[in-house]
Amino acid sequence: MALRLGRLERWSLLAAGVACAACRYSFSNPVERLRAGEVSGRTLADPQDSGHFLPTGGISVSIQGSTFDQVTHDTGLFILIPLPVGEHTLLFRSGTTLSLVRHAEVALGRDGQREGVSLGDVVIPFAGAVGGTVSDTLHGGVVVDEATGQVAPIAGGAFRLEAVSLGDHRLKFGLVDYVGDEEWVGGPADLHLDAGASSSLTRLALVPVRPALGNGRLRVRLVSLEPAIAPVDIPLTITEALRGAIAPLPPPDAGGVVELALPEGIYEVGITPPAAFAGVIPAPLPATAVVLSSEVAEVGSLYLVPTATSHAAQVMCRVGDDCGRGGTCASGQCIDWAPPPAVPARVPLCNLRMDQSTGGPCVTDAGVDGIWVPAGSGFATCLACSTECTPDSLSLVQAPPLSPTGSCP
Repeated sequence: MALRLGRLERWSLLAAGVACAACRYSFSNPVERLRAGEVSGRTLADPQDSGHFLPTGGISVSIQGSTFDQVTHDTGLFILIPLPVGEHTLLFRSGTTLSLVRHAEVALGRDGQREGVSLGDVVIPFAGAVGGTVSDTLHGGVVVDEATGQVAPIAGGAFRLEAVSLGDHRLKFGLVDYVGDEEWVGGPADLHLDAGASSSLTRLALVPVRPALGNGRLRVRLVSLEPAIAPVDIPLTITEALRGAIAPLPPPDAGGVVELALPEGIYEVGITPPAAFAGVIPAPLPATAVVLSSEVAEVGSLYLVPTATSHAAQVMCRVGDDCGRGGTCASGQCIDWAPPPAVPARVPLCNLRMDQSTGGPCVTDAGVDGIWVPAGSGFATCLACSTECTPDSLSLVQAPPLSPTGSCP
């Protein structure tokens, strides 16, 4: 009798077969030689759970903390270029069912130039979900996954993170009472999701929360893919849910890192391009962090990426089939080809509510004034002006821009 492998066994065997991923090498074909700072690979997936992982297009690929987004080609190809030296966190997502986090380290070679990094075949497994309750059921707040930057609301003491990738996660919890001017924090909660957690809910034990009285640290790295912008020239804002904007902020060190001591609480961390680049470089979505006593809140990297850089990388190709069946790849670029539509993997899932009318004012989970925006099927979501989210990873919900009066129109 033939042995039928379950999802866990199939995943383990496949992972063993692609263990060479993240190797650095140059192709013998000059067209396929890795460029300086290039991070590339091919996505494999089995969305029908058939047991056959095949090259899969249409999967969203984003660099966490940036607007650098790609959609994998029909052959599964993705190319991100040119990335600076250091570690970069890649987010892969398709719908709310497939999700992966990968890290790529760009280093200097012996010639002093940035090396290219091939991730080889990147298997995109089924995602899981993580849920539970905190000990305070009276106040709202957020849970932050530092591994991915994903944020979910805490309401009535309950929380649930959707589309959670397999691997290691560190969760931190923050609650706030805007009327009573009080905050509570909890965590960190460390967990590891293996293949057995895919397509299922992992429920945490009750998370105790306590008054926010201590002090911790927050760390963020500022990165620019525009050579004319140095990290020290990137405007940075850090806003606490109750205390507002934090000032003054220390300048970044030689590596672009800003680290400072802060009281416990919920913080929103954002960057914007200098005024001279406002029309060509979009600001990335702000990151949310929870500072805990004697802990470092790891925001990761926030990037300024010229729109032209993302567009140029998206149309890069190796062979004609990368540009659609029978497509043309000339001089490493697709000709007359448009990527399939997909919401970037960096765009957060919407925090949906059914008991709110759209158009009214609200306060986001990070304590920022916003507006209730329709999110389909009778749901609404509270978004800060000019921000966006996705209820299903397939469609986009956007808040209107800030009006001259300082509120969403």
